[in-house]
Amino acid sequence: MARGAQKPGVAICLFRGINVGGNYPVRMSELCELFGALGFGRAQSYIQSGNVVFEAVERDMRALERRIAGAFREAWTYDIGVMVRSLEDWRRAVAKNPFKAEAKDGTKLSLAFLASAPSKERLALLDDVATNGEQWRCDGTHLYLSLPNGTGRSKLPGSIERLLKIPATLRNWNTVQKLLEIAEALAT
Repeated sequence: MARGAQKPGVAICLFRGINVGGNYPVRMSELCELFGALGFGRAQSYIQSGNVVFEAVERDMRALERRIAGAFREAWTYDIGVMVRSLEDWRRAVAKNPFKAEAKDGTKLSLAFLASAPSKERLALLDDVATNGEQWRCDGTHLYLSLPNGTGRSKLPGSIERLLKIPATLRNWNTVQKLLEIAEALAT
């Protein structure tokens, strides 16, 4: 690294809705190539649903979101939402998980990444959708969902954007943990 050059930080990018149900098909190898073309280092994808861990000198996560979303739209012509979190933000989100017991089965706990913090009034609307022991807790731009019967049987995940009026993307706890593991390894 050149003298005076800033050391890259690790960030995690989540794409909303690619390769889900056959919609918006994107090969992860091509997605990682896009990150390289944008000048980001050591991009690695995890599973086919649009999760990329990468290095960037840029520390403004919103600026990264705009840049990546614009390049993605240009390459694939899909207008897909993008959420970027720094490794530090990711660590905090994992540490603040209010459902520690539920985390043992990572398929019953999910984390929704929100584009902005929702109002208390909007959050209260989730109570009407949560059934069968489902619970939620919000911490800023992170919404934790305890779903005892799994994500597929719950109406709660599919109601988040509609009720909160905020773009969101959801990952189960297993994926959240795996992305943290990949990001930590990249940071060393």
